[in-house]
Amino acid sequence: MGDAGVTQIPKANQPHLTTVTIKNDPTIQPAGPVVVLNVNYISSWHGLLKGLQLLFAIICMACTSPATHPGTSWFLCVVVITFIFTLLWLSFHFLSMETLLVAPNVNWLRVEFYYVLFATLFYITGMITQLVVWSKADAQKYFASSNLAAGSFGFFNTLAYGAETLLIFLEL
Repeated sequence: MGDAGVTQIPKANQPHLTTVTIKNDPTIQPAGPVVVLNVNYISSWHGLLKGLQLLFAIICMACTSPATHPGTSWFLCVVVITFIFTLLWLSFHFLSMETLLVAPNVNWLRVEFYYVLFATLFYITGMITQLVVWSKADAQKYFASSNLAAGSFGFFNTLAYGAETLLIFLEL
């Protein structure tokens, strides 16, 4: 009858070859918006501050866990939420999304300003709460030193968010 309906399976020792043809035609334009990596953002002051904020947040999370006091729960909540949003903002700028997400009446710099302003205020409340709760704790308590260190790094992160708030405010 013929070979209709017969599938040949290549043997394991036979190489599978794929041919790829690349044409460099400058007249071809992309169909939609293109994501461009903004590598220079990482070396800017804003990028360095965001990296520092993420590093301090990781240290705070490592020192604070597990949350054994209500004040620590609030501090950890602030740290985790700001960590997630700061990571999103870093990705937003690194992928140059502000050029792709053009919306009428949306000033992305102003949105980021309000974010870092509220993050600074929440870090102030969380850091003060963390230090007050654990400074009253017994010095021999098992987690006291790591939680006081977390509060100290929370202070440094508050300074980093405050510095970024000032930088963005000067750009507005």
